[in-house]
Amino acid sequence: MTKKARAKCILIAVGVATIFPLTVNSQFYFLADLGNSANTDYSFTEVNSPAVTNDTNYTSYRLGVGYITPVSEKIGIGAEAAYNSYGSSEYNFLNHDHMNITFKANDILVVSSYQFTEHWEAHLKAGAAYEEVKATEDYWQMNLTEKEWVPEAAIGARYFINEHFAIHADLAYLMGWESQLTNMPDITVGWLGINYYL
Repeated sequence: MTKKARAKCILIAVGVATIFPLTVNSQFYFLADLGNSANTDYSFTEVNSPAVTNDTNYTSYRLGVGYITPVSEKIGIGAEAAYNSYGSSEYNFLNHDHMNITFKANDILVVSSYQFTEHWEAHLKAGAAYEEVKATEDYWQMNLTEKEWVPEAAIGARYFINEHFAIHADLAYLMGWESQLTNMPDITVGWLGINYYL
């Protein structure tokens, strides 16, 4: 089974799994994260000129919505959907050409949580992300975009400040893939964020 087929199977599983836990007891929330994507430099597959990275910005952010449904006193299950931006890489070539690559994704994840105390919770997330790589080149004025479904997983913890606000820290992983433009590396992202519960 290819990476693309595996990711689609995960996405179908996410869709099925998130239908049943949505009840009148479900708690909806918004999230906003800031982080750093520890991805390696891109390796070009269709650029012959030597290139030197002059600026790589790994600053990332994530904006999304989700819900969690209690299935017992301590355990909850739900789902998240979010837009992710993973920064950019700029390249200068020996012929004075310039290329900029940006990387983003939309994801949908199943969330399972375990609440240790009134304030502390641990959670696991798994699902799929629809990644988009966009390259803009100056000399030939090219604008290339490639997209791919990839598996995604995350682990984290959350601290509830009160009934409406919580802060959290997550470590997420997205599987790499090979495209016509570049070999996308595996991505590891560290997130720090805030939740607002309705």
